[in-house]
Amino acid sequence: MMTNGPAVPRPPGRWISALLLLAGALAVLLVPCQSVGSDRLLGILQDAAHFPFFLLLSVLLARLARGALPAAFAVAVVFLLGAEALQPLVGRSASLRDTLFGLAGVLAAACLVSARRAGPRARRSLVFLTVALVAAAALPPSAVVLDRVRARRELPLLGSFERWLELGRWTVGGSRADRMAAHATAGRYALCLQVTNDAPYPGLFLTDGPPDWRGYRRLCADVFLEGAAGRALWVRIDDRPGAAYAERFQAECDLAPGTNAVCVSLDNLRSDSGRPMDLGRVVSAGFFLDRAAVGDRLWLDHVRLTP
Repeated sequence: MMTNGPAVPRPPGRWISALLLLAGALAVLLVPCQSVGSDRLLGILQDAAHFPFFLLLSVLLARLARGALPAAFAVAVVFLLGAEALQPLVGRSASLRDTLFGLAGVLAAACLVSARRAGPRARRSLVFLTVALVAAAALPPSAVVLDRVRARRELPLLGSFERWLELGRWTVGGSRADRMAAHATAGRYALCLQVTNDAPYPGLFLTDGPPDWRGYRRLCADVFLEGAAGRALWVRIDDRPGAAYAERFQAECDLAPGTNAVCVSLDNLRSDSGRPMDLGRVVSAGFFLDRAAVGDRLWLDHVRLTP
């Protein structure tokens, strides 16, 4: 009489389901995605998407884990940290903001799952915490939307630097930018730009401002240059994303030590190639130094369009 050999244990179906779920989630997080460029709102929305993604993933893991809820949420956290560590290997970037959104999603899932088993008083506290986490995750993109609305209402003013959120409209290169209560010409604060490395053209660009400049005659700013030597400041305006050198407008202004009023005319504005610029769709505008030295500092305030 033949007997069967010892049975080979097979992993429970829920383990296989959990592995497939994690594999699918990893594929989503590691797939190369199109860059959002300088679009501040799309960038923050892309980061904020980690909150609902990890909330859903954690809830599904908790259902598969049944009673082992702490283990399920621990796996979600380890998976989040591991995925962020792997992203630079596939051309994406690891981000503390992504990680915080993901951790908030895991915590919100833990609150939701635990609330189903808790008593009435504990359930209310867990639901309140979940709502608070959702509100916290929605706050950054909401703040960007509100700042965009405020920027359009303040036109023709482009930059006053009175609120820290306003700094998100600007992209800084080769420098450090800080709001300071010095050399302000409109309001309490001006933006201090300090050259921090030997980048050829340190400066800053308004990349999330009102795009329609039609009907205005000049772009002006108040600039204070520290030190005893003058510097060359360039004003640049782009009406196309990633425009080639010849397709930009650029004008050089000589800065003297101390207070300077910088203005460029927008009448008959043309690129370096002679193409008429479209003032109805300004993509970016900014100021950068030429032949600057590390440690150079200037203050910028009251960036505005004039009729």
